[in-house]
Amino acid sequence: MIQVAFDEQGNGKVAFIDRTDQGFQLGKGELAAVTRKDRHFLSLRNEEEEAPMDYHLFAEYTISDDQYLIIWPPEKEVFEKALSEKSLDGTITKREHSVTLLIKSPADRVLDFLEKHPDAFDTREPIVYRKLN
Repeated sequence: MIQVAFDEQGNGKVAFIDRTDQGFQLGKGELAAVTRKDRHFLSLRNEEEEAPMDYHLFAEYTISDDQYLIIWPPEKEVFEKALSEKSLDGTITKREHSVTLLIKSPADRVLDFLEKHPDAFDTREPIVYRKLN
């Protein structure tokens, strides 16, 4: 379950129930939505132990039939190549079973990059949320 609310200034807050090895836990975060031309992007900054992370998770999204939120996660290879070729500033951290890409470029530069790369998000396996009335 996810609950989203916006204050009078348009700042979004999100709360969700997360399943962990220890059971269910409440997760919270700050949410921002940005539109560039006809594409929509979400940025989520999780709060851990009441202190926000120093990074954001982001994805492309659309709303369908005013009832479904469809989210496309980043395509790792596109962003890994952008960081390797210095199209975007940031770091690549490879571990045995995972890769962490930390993009440090300003938001406008990331949006400019996304405008030129319609393949930057995985449209094959979207995450779909349905609004419950």
